[in-house]
Amino acid sequence: MFKNIELSEINNDRVVQSLWVLFSLIAAFMLVGAIVRLGMGVDGFNFGVIFYYLLQLIFFGWPMWGGIWLVFYIIERFTLGKKSTTKTVAILFIVEMILPSLLIVVALAFENRANYLGLVVLVPVILAQWLRWKYLKHKNRMYNFVK
Repeated sequence: MFKNIELSEINNDRVVQSLWVLFSLIAAFMLVGAIVRLGMGVDGFNFGVIFYYLLQLIFFGWPMWGGIWLVFYIIERFTLGKKSTTKTVAILFIVEMILPSLLIVVALAFENRANYLGLVVLVPVILAQWLRWKYLKHKNRMYNFVK
């Protein structure tokens, strides 16, 4: 009787597991930015500065990135449920772009650096969320299908 009906629902596990896409893209953008900004000095390309930057990122940056990952994980686990839709996931991604933005605005309020620094950090977050959206939409990774 219902042979031509196809139901789809959001695959919560795949959406949450796609956090690796977000953080790997942000790490790649940061690495490329470090190579471009720090590697090209007056003396030419300097691998020591790049290595030092990576050590700083790993040993001193992990509490911040780990905390942000934990917050995103908790938000996604509690937000995505049985009645989640594509619109819910899109709103969730927008919220996940706004939270680091607010953190950066607060951090830059206490800094005396130029205002473009916030944009340099926010562009990779926005671009990474967009690429995460594309990753989930490609081959319908976001959905469970019932035929």
